[in-house]
Amino acid sequence: MFRELVLKEIRDNVRSLKFLLASLAIVLLVIASFQTMRAEYHRRLARFSSANQDPSDVSIPPNPLSIFVKGRDELIGGSFRYKPTIGISGPNPMEDHAVGFIPPLTSSL
Repeated sequence: MFRELVLKEIRDNVRSLKFLLASLAIVLLVIASFQTMRAEYHRRLARFSSANQDPSDVSIPPNPLSIFVKGRDELIGGSFRYKPTIGISGPNPMEDHAVGFIPPLTSSL
C-alpha cells in the first residue's frame, strides 16, 4: 500500500509541467556553464602559449578538466618570471646571507 502511494506520487511529479520546466532549466544551465568554461579554458590556453615565448617566464599550463570546474587554478596563478641576479658565472647569492655555511674541517683550537 505504501509502495503504491509513493510510486503514484513520483509518477505524478515526473509528469507535471513544473518538473519538465525545472529539468529543462537545469539542462540549459549546464550547457551554458560548459560553453562559458570552455571559452575561458581556450583564453587561458592562448595566454599560456604566448607566455612561453620568453625563456625567463615559467608558465603552468591550464588544466583541461577546468572546463567542468574552476578549482584553484586562478588562485595559484599561471606563470611567474624568473630573473637571475648576476648569472651563472657571477657570485653565489647564498654566500651573502651565510645560508648553508659549512665550517672547515680543520680546527683552530
